[in-house]
Amino acid sequence: MKDFFISYNKADRSWAEWIAWQLEATGKTTVIQAWDFRPGSNFIHDMQSAASEAERTIAVLSQSYLESRFTKPEWYAAFAQDPTGEKGILLPVRVGECELKGLLPQIVYIELVGQDKTAAKNLLLAGIKRGRAKPDEEPPFPSAAERSITKEPRFPGSLPPVWNIPFQRNPNFTGRTTLLDTLKQALAGGERAALTQAVHGLGGVGKTQLAIEFAYRHSGDYDLVWWVPSEHPEELKANFAALAGRLDPRMENVQQQSKLVEFARDVLEGRHPQLLAPGRSLVIFDNVEDPAHLDGCLPRGGGGHVIITSRNQHFGNKAKTLEVQTFERIESIQFLRQRVVRVESSGPQHPFLAGTAPPDSRSGGSKTRSQPPDPADQLAAELGDLPLALAQAAAFIVETKTSFARYLELYRSRHAELWKREQPPDDYDERVDTTWSLNIGEIDKQNPSVAELLNICSFLAPNAIPRKLLVEQSKHLPPDVAEVVSDDLEWANAIRLLGRFSLVESDGESITMHRVVQAVIRDRLVPEQRHSYAAAAVKLVNGAFPYDADSDPAAWPICKVLLPHAQSAATHAEVLGIEQEATGRLLNQVGIYLRTRAEFVEARNVLERAASIDEKTFGLDHPNVARDVSNLGVVLKDLADLSGAKQEFERALKIDEKAFGPEHPQVAIHVNNLGSVLQELGDLPGARQAFEWALKIGEKAFGAEHPNVATCVNNLGLVVKRLGDLPGAKQAYERALKIDEKAYGPEHPEVAADINNIGAVLRDLGDLPGARQAFDRALKIDEKAFGPEHPNVARDVSNLGMVRQELGDLPGARQAFERALKIGEKAFGPEHSQVGIFVNNLGGVLQGLGDLPGAKQALERALGIFRKVLGDEHPSTQTVRGNLEAVKRLLGGKHQPSE
Repeated sequence: MKDFFISYNKADRSWAEWIAWQLEATGKTTVIQAWDFRPGSNFIHDMQSAASEAERTIAVLSQSYLESRFTKPEWYAAFAQDPTGEKGILLPVRVGECELKGLLPQIVYIELVGQDKTAAKNLLLAGIKRGRAKPDEEPPFPSAAERSITKEPRFPGSLPPVWNIPFQRNPNFTGRTTLLDTLKQALAGGERAALTQAVHGLGGVGKTQLAIEFAYRHSGDYDLVWWVPSEHPEELKANFAALAGRLDPRMENVQQQSKLVEFARDVLEGRHPQLLAPGRSLVIFDNVEDPAHLDGCLPRGGGGHVIITSRNQHFGNKAKTLEVQTFERIESIQFLRQRVVRVESSGPQHPFLAGTAPPDSRSGGSKTRSQPPDPADQLAAELGDLPLALAQAAAFIVETKTSFARYLELYRSRHAELWKREQPPDDYDERVDTTWSLNIGEIDKQNPSVAELLNICSFLAPNAIPRKLLVEQSKHLPPDVAEVVSDDLEWANAIRLLGRFSLVESDGESITMHRVVQAVIRDRLVPEQRHSYAAAAVKLVNGAFPYDADSDPAAWPICKVLLPHAQSAATHAEVLGIEQEATGRLLNQVGIYLRTRAEFVEARNVLERAASIDEKTFGLDHPNVARDVSNLGVVLKDLADLSGAKQEFERALKIDEKAFGPEHPQVAIHVNNLGSVLQELGDLPGARQAFEWALKIGEKAFGAEHPNVATCVNNLGLVVKRLGDLPGAKQAYERALKIDEKAYGPEHPEVAADINNIGAVLRDLGDLPGARQAFDRALKIDEKAFGPEHPNVARDVSNLGMVRQELGDLPGARQAFERALKIGEKAFGPEHSQVGIFVNNLGGVLQGLGDLPGAKQALERALGIFRKVLGDEHPSTQTVRGNLEAVKRLLGGKHQPSE
């Protein structure tokens, strides 16, 4: 029978081993899982035997122990044998801060928390005694057979005997759990690991901090942890050679550095086990610039671990690489809040906390529809989640007692000046603006063309800058840069050079830069350079952005890729006041593309910017201005601002009539648009007149079978239908369909619009199966072209719901109207006329289903929308009002219970 069974949680294994060693050193015998439960044995059987056969149980108490469901049965069993504690069968030993609850507080425990090694040992040995514990006979000498290990474990929490980490553990270290676990697993597998830097692992991403945290977190796993500053090859060799003297004092007299390096490596490889047990070492080479600098220093075996931190991502067969990326957003927010909250005790409410709340905070009372933007989240996004930039921002916020929001304002408007005034944060040696300056300068020395490429790309969006864009628009690049991007070998060399300093990340076909690196690059440029490179960027994207961004689905994938770069380049050009013609054209194209994505508010904002630029560049009466305001009018119509849309269409028409004459195709476009808004406003004669005028111009300019003619014919069919001429409308729609199918093919959105209109007139003519077939076809085309949540899809679904309702499928109709309403609210907002139509339709089917209160509620909402958007006298408003009154009459006629 053993004297003690050591019950512990795996988190406290080091304490359990230390306790067991001290007990066995005094002649006691122990059972401990770490030493006695061997591979192949039955764990449950071993645990049962240990708990039942040991005379006493030591419970190694910590919060982890108390929270574990596996340790409870172990001390429960001991307590049950001696509930009064007279026999001392259960002996708690507290090794970590924890709150004892239930039965445990009644038992006196041995307190080791906060004690040094000697005091802890004395307290433990005194605590196990009952009365006078001197044995009657001399204790037997502990033989090797009785012991499970032959070397005394290090006191838990103490650092390895050989340790030279020059940094204190960072109390602000945040996140990185997955990275630390991945690194641990890689090292445990016997592989060397290199933390290398690409774009997302550039300078300031926290490589060194990660290595420091790993060293402290796993210090108990090593007898040697050696830090080797490695920025320069001479520095690397000297710091590694210094390890030899720490391992063997006799080596301090050796002058030849190569012998010291060789001896240190021999020890790490396990050739001198009397100095260092094999596999118990960790060497960290920090900030290695070139893998070749490690030659002669990397151990070739022995089981020890090596971590290399570097901006260079290319290590070949020297190490396994692990990319350290920027923080996840939740880590960034936690990092910022953790830093600033440390001074919270100086007052009840600090400026940097004003208006903010922790991400997981909850408050009583009613919920609000939407929370205000979190300034910490906004700041993290602006800084690209880069740890160095976040640390620098947090330090400034704490020192100046400012707020996240105020710092964000300063950063956006004066970041260059702000950086120069700040000091490097405690965790870093350099500020944001100096971290990459030497690297950028070195690239300029080695290959000025590559440095110019970086300068141009700093004015584009940071992510996925396509090489194809650079190649196809190389005429807008300086000749030497054009050669770099166009030649495969030159491009590969450029990527290799940039990767060496982790300034870009590349998949071969595109490059990605960090937004803070872009800001640093732009700040280094003198005004003349800034203008030149920004001009090249905006001309690049303008040249590539498709002309038919609104009408050609094949162009939309290209637009999607170019959109962020267009927005970035145009903004820089706009601020600098350069390349206004290209900028105006680019913003116009972006605006009409955003409209195809149903991003109407953003499209309006972009088109207003385009019009403003072109007005300043060309004057108020230039065709480019007419183009911009005409497109703006289309978006205003989408947003239900019918009077605003009419005003813009009339202005565009006036400009182009004066510029081109009354029969020009460009005039026809504005007349057609004007007709569409007149129709929405209820002026059907005016709309018909406009469409007939546009059709006459189009047929004369393009012939009878041109897509522009189809648009006019289709619109004329809409107004003819509303005037009651259903056969005439059907004839117009069929003509438009024939033209568009020939021009675009059978699956184009323009074809879907024609088919949708045909379905509507077939429904009015009583051909419900034909209408349903048409709406089904239009829906399939639009879902394929736009996706399932586009307004065109909502239109098709709503029309299909109307046919289902008339065919008697009320549940199917309700489902269709609810889907259309959900899409419409997301695209247009809750008070758009199109949303009013969907709500009105839903009210009608609810009435048919017998849900009169639901119908009343829906129709009241629809009426409110139409009154606000169209006015009281509009026919649609009158129709909804009539529907609502009918429902109210039905509700009023229901039997009321007597009082």
